Amino acid sequence: MIKGISLALVLGSASLMPFGSASAQHMNEPGNPCEAFGVSIEISNCWEAELKRADAELNSTYSAIMSVLRLYPEKKDASERLRTAQRSWIAYRDDACAAEAGLYTGGSANGLVASACLAVLTGNRTKALRQGFWWQVEKFGQP
Repeated sequence: MIKGISLALVLGSASLMPFGSASAQHMNEPGNPCEAFGVSIEISNCWEAELKRADAELNSTYSAIMSVLRLYPEKKDASERLRTAQRSWIAYRDDACAAEAGLYTGGSANGLVASACLAVLTGNRTKALRQGFWWQVEKFGQP
């Protein structure tokens, strides 16, 4: 009986342990562009600037890819699918970051968390577009 209880306790305890590692918030990730700032307003301003930079880079990358795809009628399906995917991704990004920032509703970190999340996800999207599509720009030229 003691062995059965011990096994049950071990199995029960194991089920409470998280699977995988939890990720830190975007603003707390090591190496983030705003980690050098210590005052909330400075961190917030930094993430706002980072978001503007990331957004401009995403728009530039997306526009260059779409410009090349539009040059070739045989790539019309690809450009339409990319446009649909991009719109869906924007909705996902906005909802995901609103959910993350929602953990801080009423607190001073709400806007900072939203900006950090938006900046990081936007930068990740630019990387993904470059990985999947940028060869088209390199091969067929940037108009």
